[in-house]
Amino acid sequence: MHKKFYFNNNQSQIKRIRKNLKQQWTKAVCIGTLSATVLTGVPVFPVTHAYAQEVSVQAEKNVTYNLQDTELLTEKTIADYGGKKHEVTIIEINITEDGTYTITGSNEINGAYMDVHITVADGVKANVILDNVNIQNDDLYDLDIKNCASSDERDQLFPFMEIMGTANLYLKGQNTITIPVLDKGGEKVNTSVIFKLYGQLTVCEDAGTPGSSLEINNAGYLIHGGGSDEYYSVGGSFTMESGTLTAWGADINYLEQWHMLGGAVTCCNALLVNYGDYQFLGGDITSNWILSPGTAKMGTARLFVTTPYRKPLEDRNGYSLQKLTVSGLPASRKVTAVNGYPSSTLETSETGTLEAYLRKGSNVIEIDGKSYLYKWNDETEALERQSDAELYTVQFVLDGSESPYCTVQVEKNTAFGKLFNDTQYTYTYQTKDGTEFNEETVITSDMTVTMKSSVREYNVTIDGVTEKMSTLPAGKMYLNPPESYGNVGDMYYYAFGSRHYGGSRVTRDMTLESLDVVTDHGTDYVKISNKEELIRFFKMAAVDDHINARLEADIDMNDDRLTIYIGDYAGIFDGNGHSIKNMKGEPNATGAICRTLKGTIRNLSFENVWLPGSEDEYDKYNGRGSAGVICGINCGLIENCKVAESKITLNIADSGIYEGGYDPVGAVAGVNLGEIRNCLAVKNEFDMSIFEKLSPKPDESKILFPIAGNYGTITNCYYDAPENVETEDTELRAGIGRTAEIFKSGEICYLLNDKISDGTQAWYQKLSEETGDPYPTLVKEEENTVYDGYVNCTKAYTNEKDSKETHTFTYTAKDDTLTATCKWAEDHQANAVLKVASAVYDKKEHGADVDYEDAWTALGIEPADIQYLRDGKPTTDITSVGTITAVLAQGDVKAEKEYTIAKAAQPDNVPEASASVPFTQKKVTQDMLKLENGWEISEDSIGMDIPEKESVTIDVVYTGEDAQSYENIMAKVQVQRAACGHDLVKVDAVAATESKEGNKEYYLCKDCGKLFGDAQGTKEITKESTVLPKVEKPQPTVKPTVVPATSVPVTSIPASGAPAATPGTTTPATGTPATTPGTTTPASGAPAATPGTTTPATGAPATTPGTTTPASGAPTTTPGTTTPATGAPTTTPTPDIPAPAPGTPTPAPGAPTPVPDMPTPAPGAPTPIPTAAPQETAQSSAKQSSVPKTEKKDSKLTDESGATYKVTGTTDKKPTVTYISTKKTGKASITIPSSIEVNGVKYQVTSIADNAFRKNKKLKKITIGKEIVSIGKRAFEGCKNLKEIVIETEKLKAKTVGKKAFAKTSSEVVVNVPKKKAKEYKKLLRKRGLSKNAVFKTK
Repeated sequence: MHKKFYFNNNQSQIKRIRKNLKQQWTKAVCIGTLSATVLTGVPVFPVTHAYAQEVSVQAEKNVTYNLQDTELLTEKTIADYGGKKHEVTIIEINITEDGTYTITGSNEINGAYMDVHITVADGVKANVILDNVNIQNDDLYDLDIKNCASSDERDQLFPFMEIMGTANLYLKGQNTITIPVLDKGGEKVNTSVIFKLYGQLTVCEDAGTPGSSLEINNAGYLIHGGGSDEYYSVGGSFTMESGTLTAWGADINYLEQWHMLGGAVTCCNALLVNYGDYQFLGGDITSNWILSPGTAKMGTARLFVTTPYRKPLEDRNGYSLQKLTVSGLPASRKVTAVNGYPSSTLETSETGTLEAYLRKGSNVIEIDGKSYLYKWNDETEALERQSDAELYTVQFVLDGSESPYCTVQVEKNTAFGKLFNDTQYTYTYQTKDGTEFNEETVITSDMTVTMKSSVREYNVTIDGVTEKMSTLPAGKMYLNPPESYGNVGDMYYYAFGSRHYGGSRVTRDMTLESLDVVTDHGTDYVKISNKEELIRFFKMAAVDDHINARLEADIDMNDDRLTIYIGDYAGIFDGNGHSIKNMKGEPNATGAICRTLKGTIRNLSFENVWLPGSEDEYDKYNGRGSAGVICGINCGLIENCKVAESKITLNIADSGIYEGGYDPVGAVAGVNLGEIRNCLAVKNEFDMSIFEKLSPKPDESKILFPIAGNYGTITNCYYDAPENVETEDTELRAGIGRTAEIFKSGEICYLLNDKISDGTQAWYQKLSEETGDPYPTLVKEEENTVYDGYVNCTKAYTNEKDSKETHTFTYTAKDDTLTATCKWAEDHQANAVLKVASAVYDKKEHGADVDYEDAWTALGIEPADIQYLRDGKPTTDITSVGTITAVLAQGDVKAEKEYTIAKAAQPDNVPEASASVPFTQKKVTQDMLKLENGWEISEDSIGMDIPEKESVTIDVVYTGEDAQSYENIMAKVQVQRAACGHDLVKVDAVAATESKEGNKEYYLCKDCGKLFGDAQGTKEITKESTVLPKVEKPQPTVKPTVVPATSVPVTSIPASGAPAATPGTTTPATGTPATTPGTTTPASGAPAATPGTTTPATGAPATTPGTTTPASGAPTTTPGTTTPATGAPTTTPTPDIPAPAPGTPTPAPGAPTPVPDMPTPAPGAPTPIPTAAPQETAQSSAKQSSVPKTEKKDSKLTDESGATYKVTGTTDKKPTVTYISTKKTGKASITIPSSIEVNGVKYQVTSIADNAFRKNKKLKKITIGKEIVSIGKRAFEGCKNLKEIVIETEKLKAKTVGKKAFAKTSSEVVVNVPKKKAKEYKKLLRKRGLSKNAVFKTK
């Protein structure tokens, strides 16, 4: 954030060195113009290429400005014309380097619009891109009022863009600028200038965004040529290449150059001048009227004007053009060219007619590669199509170039006619065979013509001497004076003057007056040495209000009336110690130099100047506004100026805006809104005769001022008075009145120089009883330098350096008192007493004061020196504990007094008695507490355990550099772990397998290890409740086979009805079926299931694949075997069976199943199950949930409410953010939470950013969360409707709450604060701008 005070920002450093820039682009403009105006069917390069070559920006600097960036804000203190001071904030972009600058976004910040001001500095070449901007300049903090308060039309503080150098303005997308409308007594008035143009402006659309535009609402001027007045200003070059500029109601005024090459411009009126360079070569212009007393060049542009163009239009060959209509062309088609000049906008109507600016002669119109010839018929007074015409092509090529320059089509066997009429160059032409080509050359075939150019010279008369030249000589500034200086009412026919810089190209015959230019400390000044040159300067300043001037001699106007009057002046006028005298102002002049000063006037005397006022009886009573000898209104700086023996005749009116309804009149300025310093006003007169005719008579004290009606600052300024008058610098009647005797003594001269007499001062005065100067003067004569001193105890001033007697004193000391005694008179004594006081250590300096008697100062005695001793040795330490001796010394004479600074009881930043640490803090560590500077946890406490639900008391010790300054440096802090906030991580469900248990979905706290069944952490569960048991394996079933009888081993025959025993197995108890490996043992009496079989109904035997199901109760027949008789034993060979497939169905109970070779269990013993490799049927392991990641520092976050935050701390345990702003500026109640959760990460909200809610007029209630530690500068400034503030945090300190954080909030606000912080917060918030009427409540 930048801080400025407006009246010191007066362009005093602006260098008016545009001559080099003019030299650079003038030639390019003319070359580009020629290439554009020649009737070319297919031009070699676009018209704008010549411009682009010259104003192309080569610098690498590339900057983007987002208008919502608070870093762009600049604060200014200004005073309006009524004298009221305003603290205003604007967006100020000063472009001081070549480069590309992109402007984007809206200037709405926290619900308020911040006015935007862009400056392109002198000599700078910049690409400025408006990228979909939406700007409203609505504050209207304008400095003064036209004609000094006689109407409500404003003179704005600044335009939207002020271009001193060169700007290529690129339009990207749809851009808007809106200015409010003033209400002038019920009449709506547009105000403000959008582009104030001293240099060059080229407008085009961004190449990648066709159809781009800039729409301007309610402006007074779209483009205004640089100068001091809206009627007399002329300057600047404007080129329109492409895109759309729309500004209904706004004017284009007094440009030196306007080249319309393409695009579209819509405005109210266009006021041009007779000598300007105006070329409407392409594009569209829509306006009420375009008014110019001169001739403009015309190509294929379309002019949509209510009132026709009043002056001649010519094409590039010098033919006059008129708006005519032709018929018989192809319908609804684009026109390629007219008379060879390319067209981008012309097209025929549905009936095949074309309206365009054409010659009253021959015209060739090209459409789709076909040419149509039209000729003027004097009898029908119309252009008629020549259907049988034969055309030849004439191609022009610049000498040394291989590419064609332009192509022209001419009717067979006719003379070519006029050649190219260019203001910068002359040409010779010859054909390929060397034959001369001229206007009389008859065209009998296609041909090529070579052009050779030479710089055109003009007859230029400078100060009465005429020479031919193409460039103005350097080292001078030139004035092409107007033919007359008529009234403003004649402005439409007014022959405006113009000024030119040395080195500029000459474009016409001219008669010029010149002023020499001198450069001083990098600033150019025109030199003024006589009356004629002063008048010449006034004429120049009327068209360029930034011209600087310096007087080289006293100027005597010989009582002539100055007929030229400058409206605004923003340059530097340096009188250089000289004077302007015997001058009479023009009737409505409100100041000898200007109406409104926005620059600097310094080192200048005004003697016998008369501002006569109007001689018209009516005007006398209608006022002219505020008036002063130097200026009517000072918004700049007036320094080291003298106004003497001058007179102001008052006009009066009761329409002013000041107290009583009258406008102020002052000797120096009528109204001071800026700064006046070190000035003198003596022997001046106010002619108030008009008051005699008024009843009641106005109060003169509210109208007449010895210096100025002051609404700025008037410092060290003096005026003559019958008795001494003292005022403050900021009072309305500021200034110091002194008697003639004091002026004559030399004292005021000495004071005007700020007591400087070393040769650098501005003021001088000859001091002599008989021949001395009665008042100080600015005439530099070293022998008249004023020095001060004393003679015989009397203050004296003299012109003799070191010759005055010094008021000499002797000194004595007793205890704490120093006594000075004059050596000339012993009764002239004065005492200085040393004042000290013992104190308790508080980190502040405790020094001594000196109580000087009034006589000490009156006698001019220099202040005594103060020194300090500790233990008899000099010291500068008056802060730390100990005994100090203060010494008051004049030379070797010393008065002394001893005092002490005692130890304080304890540091003032003792930690709170209790503290909470995170749940995860299980032991005491040095960094676990955020202790104030100097405090540490004692070594004895480090490593102590911190129980989960109990507190522990630790010791903290103060180890700061000043620890020895306290009686007690220990404190105890009770520490307790905070409840676990349960930072949960989701554990996904995992299915159980045959070999591993699974688990249900649950949530695990990373900090305390507890488990929860929900994501909110409200349902605590046990580990056991999450376990899913293993899945049991199915028993494998072997495929039975028939064993041949011969190979059946001897086995024991079981009892009747029991199943046969398998070899190598133990026979189960009777009725117990054999267990097949890989199967589940069935219930008693139920047969085992065979893999691959279907489980039969209970009691039915299992069906083996490939077998026939026997009758109920019959044994199963295995393929390839013989089923034994009922009750017979079954023999089974040793099985050779593959592992059964998982999931084999279990056979029905009672069905016998072949089993593999395994021991037969004893009766009642469990059936053994063979080992098999487990088959996983579910996920083998749980997928762990990913841990949310904290965003990087300075990243921007947005919560659910739409509020924006910036990450300030990235510690995993406690990431922090600062609250920046909210998109929902219309919300009346906003809460700044203690924490937010974004993307699974929880952030503590610990601060509020600078300007977070600034000027949010919708905000009525704000709640500040309990974790907020700091509040930024101006965070709530200007929240005028903020009626309730709830502060939950207890962590705010004086150093953490920024300046003006609560300034300009409602005086009716109610503030709720924590009870134990009530007293501290009340004091703190009021220091930060909260209203003294605010009501505090506790909770």
